[in-house]
Amino acid sequence: MDNQATGNITYFSVLKICYRLYGVYLFATGFLDILSYGAYFLSLEAYLQLLVMAKIEDLYSAVLTLLSGYLMVLSTSGKEKLPQARAVHY
Repeated sequence: MDNQATGNITYFSVLKICYRLYGVYLFATGFLDILSYGAYFLSLEAYLQLLVMAKIEDLYSAVLTLLSGYLMVLSTSGKEKLPQARAVHY
């Protein structure tokens, strides 16, 4: 019998939940980092200051963190097919 049909919690279902929570964490962290660097994009002078401080790598890191969190959540949110009942013919 399938684990979904019996309602048993398996190691893989717990792992999937943890993976999804970590993806949400990465997404939120990347989003907040991008917001914190958003002040530098209000003017050209502030943007050049960001480049001089060599903080542009941190901005790239924030964008990659946001994207990786989004992809992790997206990859674990797919619907799984439930087993179909078979018709019994007499």
